[in-house]
Amino acid sequence: MIVGCCCAVLATIDLVRLLFSLIFVARTKRLGIQVRDSQLITLVQQLASQLDCQTVPSVRESHVLTSAAVAGFWRPVLVLPGNWRAWTAGEQKAVVAHELAHIARHDSTW
Repeated sequence: MIVGCCCAVLATIDLVRLLFSLIFVARTKRLGIQVRDSQLITLVQQLASQLDCQTVPSVRESHVLTSAAVAGFWRPVLVLPGNWRAWTAGEQKAVVAHELAHIARHDSTW
């Protein structure tokens, strides 16, 4: 009986966490500022091609985040923190490649 109650409580907590995560993702995608930097967009397109991403994500900037992230399941968006312009070219490439690898592996599905 106690085990069943504990499982129900944990399942409820997980469901609430998932709900808040989905709301955060939707809000981050909606409120993020579209990045129009041509060099960064070209980098994203090149790396997406190299990593065999099925879709090239749009790129947004959010001052809410402190690190880069991929948001969304069906149409993923690459969201960069507000300070991404201060990164070196090598840092930008590494971060974008890392996030695109998540898209290529379909990590958001898991």
